[in-house]
Amino acid sequence: MWKPSIAIIGFLVGACASFVLISLIWNSFDNSWKIWLMLGLSLVLGILCAVLVVMIEKIAMFLCAGFLGFVIFGGVYNTFISQHVTSNSNLWFT
Repeated sequence: MWKPSIAIIGFLVGACASFVLISLIWNSFDNSWKIWLMLGLSLVLGILCAVLVVMIEKIAMFLCAGFLGFVIFGGVYNTFISQHVTSNSNLWFT
């Protein structure tokens, strides 16, 4: 169960990160083939990241820890910090 889990996490992290980076660099979306090309490149890079993560498990631990940190930060932000931001209070001195 460990190898499929890290392969899925590696694929998701690799595909999402590469799609975001490609979309930041490539700004013109005037043709539909450009979007499909970006999606195809991000899927290929996601697959390569999944294979790399399965082969080198220390990278898998790093990606799993980063993903878990992102999830925990999102929960903490939505629970506590977003209330301070919406109330216009100074977060650093409360």
